[in-house]
Amino acid sequence: MAMAALAESERFLESTPFMAGDEFSLADISAFTIASAFREDLQWASHPALTRWFEAVSMRPAVINGLKAFA
Repeated sequence: MAMAALAESERFLESTPFMAGDEFSLADISAFTIASAFREDLQWASHPALTRWFEAVSMRPAVINGLKAFA
């Protein structure tokens, strides 16, 4: 179900930079966590908007710092 939701997000990420619109939000944090968990299973080439979003979120300083807690 989570994989299907991520794939469906492609549709609205084509017209907005973040999951809930123009601003980074809790929706992005949640979706990023799920996308990271399924990173190896996602068909990234079939989802260019999701790929763009994932790369943009993963480069945010707060996300980088937060991920260090799990390293």
